[in-house]
Amino acid sequence: MFKKLIPTYRIKNLFELNFKTVKEKGYKYIFLDLDNTLDSYKTELPTDRVSQTIQIMKDNELVPLIISNNNSKRVHNYGKALGIDVYSSMGKPFKKKMQKLLKDKNYNPKEILMIGDQVFTDVWGGNNIGVTTMLVEPIVPEDQFVTKIKRPLEKIIKKRFDKKPYSEWWRN
Repeated sequence: MFKKLIPTYRIKNLFELNFKTVKEKGYKYIFLDLDNTLDSYKTELPTDRVSQTIQIMKDNELVPLIISNNNSKRVHNYGKALGIDVYSSMGKPFKKKMQKLLKDKNYNPKEILMIGDQVFTDVWGGNNIGVTTMLVEPIVPEDQFVTKIKRPLEKIIKKRFDKKPYSEWWRN
């Protein structure tokens, strides 16, 4: 089970990524978590920084999508403001809904980079469907209640990443 919690890559945040390099590595689709990966869970609409980053992805012929466990209208309005598809109530880390998405859209897992801030949802969920995973640090300190409960355990797991380099730091 520990292996499923190990991201392929780590990076401080999404905004440090060079998307030309992402494209050169063969990725076509960027599965993005929303809360604490793109913006705070309190943010209703994308910040300028997020809008600019999504545009850079598109300029590099990458297809960004939001893959969220949240089921709120906010998630859909957020994606609509960015002009990207949103898949909510995905049940990460469980693979049923995400596998259905891959099948329905005919996505090749080798062409997907899944980026998120949580080991137990984003990394585990991405690893469960065989896509490349990238763990980012939360961009704000506040979390929803359920996430707050998981963070201390994530800290222990991240310390294991640091003791022995199980995953590599992304290099642009």
